[in-house]
Formats: sequence, C-alpha cells, structure tokens
Amino acid sequence: MRVVFLGDAHKFPFDELLGRTRESKFRLRGYRIVHTHLKNGSLSQPDLVSLLNERLDLLGLIEVSPSGSPGKFELAHILPKNGNEADEKKWEVIKYNDLGRVDVSCDELVADIEHGLERSYYEHGGERNKEGVLLVGFSTRIRTDAEESLSELNSLAKSANKAVLGTTLQTRKEIDPRYLIGKGKLNEVILSAKHAGAEKIIFDVELTPAQVKSITDETNLEVMDRTQLILEIFARHATTSEGKLQVKLAQLRYNLPRLVGRGIELSQLGGGIGTRGPGEKKLEEERRRLRKQIDQLEKQITHLSKRREHTRKKRRDTGIPTVTFIGYTNVGKSTLFNALTNSGVMVRNKLFSTLVPTTRS
Repeated sequence: MRVVFLGDAHKFPFDELLGRTRESKFRLRGYRIVHTHLKNGSLSQPDLVSLLNERLDLLGLIEVSPSGSPGKFELAHILPKNGNEADEKKWEVIKYNDLGRVDVSCDELVADIEHGLERSYYEHGGERNKEGVLLVGFSTRIRTDAEESLSELNSLAKSANKAVLGTTLQTRKEIDPRYLIGKGKLNEVILSAKHAGAEKIIFDVELTPAQVKSITDETNLEVMDRTQLILEIFARHATTSEGKLQVKLAQLRYNLPRLVGRGIELSQLGGGIGTRGPGEKKLEEERRRLRKQIDQLEKQITHLSKRREHTRKKRRDTGIPTVTFIGYTNVGKSTLFNALTNSGVMVRNKLFSTLVPTTRS
C-alpha cells in the first residue's frame, strides 16, 4: 500500500496518520518519507533526528529549484549501533546529483538495515523476551557516588528481568526542575535509547510528577524512575495475598500523581525530538478509576492487618522471645536465617529477591 500525506514546512502528523506499525525492538516503522526543501538542498539535523526518533525506513530529500523543477536528491537511513560511543554514527546520508542517478534497491537496503539492527541489538545487551532499557544516572554531588548508584540500578534492572542496552551519567550543579538532566542532555538520551532499540528509559532518582510529564512529552518511549523499578521488582517477587495487595497499593499511590497521557498531537519532521501531546482525552477517567482501586485495596489490607495482629498477639502470649533480621537487600539475611534455623528459604544473588515474611523456631 502506498499512501501520500501532505504536511507543511514544519510538521508531519506521524502518529495521527501513520500509527505505530510493525512494532519490534529492531524493525523499522514501515514508512519511507520523501520531502522537499525550498531553500536548502541538504537534510537538516532536525530531519535526521526525526529519522531516528520515528525509526523510519528511509528519509529522502528532493531539492526544488526556484522554477519548481527537482534538483539534487539525498537519502538517509539509520545505522546499527557499533558500540563505540566516541565516534558512534547514528545515520548515513547518500547524496545524488539528480533523481535519475538513484540506483538503490530500497527494499534490499531496508532488509539489510533491519538485519544489522537485529544483530547489533543482541551484540550490545539485548535478550529475547526481555524489555530493553537505557539507564540514566544523575547527581549534583560526587560523581563516584553516582556511578556506584548507577551500578546498583543496573542490578535492579536485571532483577526486574530487563535487558540493559546502555547507561549514561549526568552531573550538574543544579537539578533541572523540568527535565532533571536538562533539555539538551535529555534529547541525547532519547536518541541513544532509540538507536540502541530500548523501549524504556529508567532514571536513577525519584522523578517529580512534573518531570515525568515533561520528559514523557518529549518522547514516545516509556519513562520510569528508581522507585517504580523497585516496586515492579516487589510485584514480581510478592507471593502472599497480603504482599501482593500491599505492593499493588504502593504502585497505585506512587503512580497516580505521575499519570500522564500518551502523546496524540503532531510530532515534527522539521524539528521534533519525540511525539508531543497533552495526553489522552480520558486521563481524568483513568485517575478516578485508580482512586477507586486504592480505596478498595486499603479496605482489604485493613481487614488482613487485623488478622495478622491477632496472630502476633497469640505469639506474644506464649512468652517465646522473637528475633527479627533487619538489613538492606542482598546482604545475607536469608543465608543467616537458614544457617540458624536449618531452613530452606530461597537464597539468590539478586536485589529484593526475598519479600515474604518467614518465621521459624
């Protein structure tokens, strides 16, 4: 199927008209776009940014002379990630003096690009059946502390069954109240995530609701912070009914003020980094639904807490001393517990792997 859309000199309605087609970690979007420049015969930086951000098959530019006849032609495509950040090229531009000299089989070129993207994805951390993520560290203090924290975030991501495709660290004197790491650095991060084939960006700090909205408005990738990642791990590892309810309640309470709509307005071929928009029309309905869920969960947990308190009272009445192990995740509490009680509590070298309260004599 061939479809022709007309935009103006600044905007092209990607998501509204094209939709999110052929979704895959290493496949392109399935669209080739040709546009014109009336005053400049070369693809601009915003053009190339849109090529990568929208994961277009190909992006062509036809130079138009003052008389209206076609002139030079340029064809750009994404390059697979090579792993060398110092001289990483994200795209290639092929130049022709006129349209009659174009000698490229576009179908073969796109197939080669996608094959290269797939090979690169698995060579640089991608795994099947795992969500690809890019990690972002941030600090206003000592860089070494931020590096240590980012290393732990890497372990957290793996505990959540995610494939880490890359990491980046930003230090600055002050926090950007809108974008945390600054608009320019954020744009770099988004392009790096797109180039690596990541589906989500995870920040190694707790983002404010305003920052979540501003960052989300700049990209069509999912955005997560450290707290949300830990809560996701809790949700994976919780096995008791009470534990599952508590984790679900914590997630809803944390996510409610950070709820934002997915972009529905026009993204820009002439200068956008991502899919911008005010969010879904039913955003307030979603908020009401979450508040109702929170109320229901709170009632269920209150009921379970009364039962647990009754069990504690019976234990206290026996007069048997109780010892509780308290410590940070993955420091050896379960190992010590097993050694002292001859138990078989699961021991794994993963963060937050043990969440279920266990009692032994």
